[in-house]
Amino acid sequence: MSLSFIDFVAFGIFFLLVVFIAVKTWHKTNTVEDYFLAGRNLPWWVIGFALLATGISTEQTVGITGEGFRIGLAIASYQWLASVSLVVISLFILPKFLRAGISTIPEYLQYRYNKTARVIMGSFVLVVYILAPMASVMYSGALAFETFFKIEKIYFVWAIGISSAIFIIRGGLSTVVWTDLVFVSGVMISMLLITAFGLNKMGGFETFSKLADGRLHAILPADSEDMPWPSVFLGGLWIAHFFYWGFNQFTTQRAFASQTLSVGQKGMLLTASILLVYAFILIFPGIIAYELYAKDILHENQAFPVLLSKLLPPGLKGFAYAALFGGVLASLNNMFNSASSLFTLDIYQTIINPKAGNKELVMVGRISTAILILICCVYAPNLHYFVQFFKGGIYEYLQTIWGVISPGIVAVFIVGFLSPKTPPLAGVIGLLMNPIIYVAINLVFPHFSEHINIALTFLILIAIMLAISIYQPLLTPQEMPEKNNIKFERNLMVFIWGIFIILIVIALYVIFI
Repeated sequence: MSLSFIDFVAFGIFFLLVVFIAVKTWHKTNTVEDYFLAGRNLPWWVIGFALLATGISTEQTVGITGEGFRIGLAIASYQWLASVSLVVISLFILPKFLRAGISTIPEYLQYRYNKTARVIMGSFVLVVYILAPMASVMYSGALAFETFFKIEKIYFVWAIGISSAIFIIRGGLSTVVWTDLVFVSGVMISMLLITAFGLNKMGGFETFSKLADGRLHAILPADSEDMPWPSVFLGGLWIAHFFYWGFNQFTTQRAFASQTLSVGQKGMLLTASILLVYAFILIFPGIIAYELYAKDILHENQAFPVLLSKLLPPGLKGFAYAALFGGVLASLNNMFNSASSLFTLDIYQTIINPKAGNKELVMVGRISTAILILICCVYAPNLHYFVQFFKGGIYEYLQTIWGVISPGIVAVFIVGFLSPKTPPLAGVIGLLMNPIIYVAINLVFPHFSEHINIALTFLILIAIMLAISIYQPLLTPQEMPEKNNIKFERNLMVFIWGIFIILIVIALYVIFI
């Protein structure tokens, strides 16, 4: 796919703006809070965009547009149910985390259970980050740009790795979130432009609605092979969302960077609100591609590059490619920063050198970031050797790796919240048994959907933990710490905003049933 001179100019201007913003945010990062939590001083709207930036990488943009091409609006449940999950997390879970004054998600488990639970979760998540999201984002981005420009994957992987190192090793979370603003805005503007040009090509929204009527159903029958409604509403999709948006370091860490509870809640609700619209500007282009260019598209993942090449004029095309590259960079920057925080605070400070001061911890954070980038740059180009064993490709690979830890983590937190006499042993067993039970269920029930397998694993782990609680409960409820570094004023508008989002989701399902 060829680009004009003006496309390269647009690409260059986009990244000059990003570099300018990155340099402006290279403030002194002398403490752990400065480096990993941006001094707990982020505005709510920055937190909202930063949360969204964790999910705008190439495999998300290309993948969801491709699913829109293949099955239509039904794939919107991933965004719409995520919005509902974010409302619940912001109103009921985030207050618990901020009141405890934690810097990482596993740190909460040390207060609720013990240090062993914290180290186990931190180690599990760190390994999974390397094997799954970080490597897959690099690999998917490289694969996309290899398709677009015939660039060897290994060159793209090292380019993105070096770019991430330049942006985040010096500035930490502050640089990550402020550059996220540009990256997220670029991706959203690009998708809006593709949608607008596509609708215009089809003759307007009314014509689009008539031609695409069969693909504008958000709920599919129970016997559907793709998104059957029981699997969506009753299966493990909810568990995946609560893990991703509530108990996942590279998302929730952004909300930890707020000065007050309401700031963090508003940031999460802004993300939830944007996801409602974001679903349309990702999926509608896929449906447009099906109606306009189905003959030119042999596989759903070709829908996005075909749309770019055929709909956008010179200049805007270069801007869109820059935004796509930026989306990969935004996701990776968030992951690398969060992964280094897990190693530094949950492993190094917890078991290697508990007496380490701020200066040493920041240095460890920077060194571990560089090492994580290096590992991923070596591993990502070879990811296809592992992906080939999964029939569903990289998507199935990702879901399988996440399933090894996510239901157990969600179970451990939910039981910890609701059962204050559950002993530390239950938390440790819940985390350790997750991989064993999940793999066993996949072997025994190979034809079950991934969401069902995750739900079964979750329920079994809940039962085990509650059985331990009944057999060996704590004599007194576990008391959680309450720190005063965060203001906890309640905001009625936050509650109203959250309820409004849930009502909109219900209305969307009614409209697009």
